Amino acid sequence: NSPRLKDAEARVALLENFFIRAGQFKVPIWREELRSSGKLFLVERSAAAEFLAENYLSARHVGVEFGGRLGKATSFAVNYSNGAGEGGREDAGRSKDDIVNNGKLLSGRLNVKLNKAIQIGLSAAANTLGNKIAADSIFNEGTVSVIAPDIGIYLPQGIEVEGGIALGAFSKDFLQENQDVSFTLVDVTTRWHRQLKAPLESLAGLDRIEFAAGFTYVEPDGDTDNDEFSVIRFGPAVYFGQKTRLQVNVEIENPSAPQADSRLKIRSQITVNF
Repeated sequence: NSPRLKDAEARVALLENFFIRAGQFKVPIWREELRSSGKLFLVERSAAAEFLAENYLSARHVGVEFGGRLGKATSFAVNYSNGAGEGGREDAGRSKDDIVNNGKLLSGRLNVKLNKAIQIGLSAAANTLGNKIAADSIFNEGTVSVIAPDIGIYLPQGIEVEGGIALGAFSKDFLQENQDVSFTLVDVTTRWHRQLKAPLESLAGLDRIEFAAGFTYVEPDGDTDNDEFSVIRFGPAVYFGQKTRLQVNVEIENPSAPQADSRLKIRSQITVNF
């Protein structure tokens, strides 16, 4: 009864190599986040990608974007959006809170193809959060920002590696603290895949196998509360034709706090891309 659009955009091409688009879509931050959910290396996006999305620095926002290609090897995008996240409406009647009807998110990305196998990228974003309402004595308007270099390696032997580092901070004004609080995110994920010589009719036409593994480290607050953690994920996947994939992943989360318990999760997913 409450349908929500994920992606809705209007796009205009300019001078062959450039474009302007407007609507709700992913802002140009974090290589893994920009990968389609139907083509992720593992079942879920990493905890690093989740952290950026939860703090309104990536994923979908309503805005406008200008981008394009600079030569054959370099692409860029600059995005200005509402910073309220997916479905974060800011039309008439929506009250102001830490996210909605407040500041705006400015983000950008530069990606360079060094050769056929290696790409490097650099993303940055800054979002205004908090409130400045005199009537309620609320004055916590501040920013959250990040800079995130990443790399993609795509080898002809069926090996792919994607990874990145994100360094950012929440301003002291937003957190109502004495100083800014920084965060650090690290993720690297690799995948190996192999096409079979012929589909296996006895296994529903299975014709491709792969194995992926990833490591993620999240330090959310500058090591002030001993709440950093790491995540190891791995598992196989099989393809039935070009459009259907079955994945099974094991995920182990290891908190750094001595009293905290590790978590073991098993995820499975079947994806059909039309």
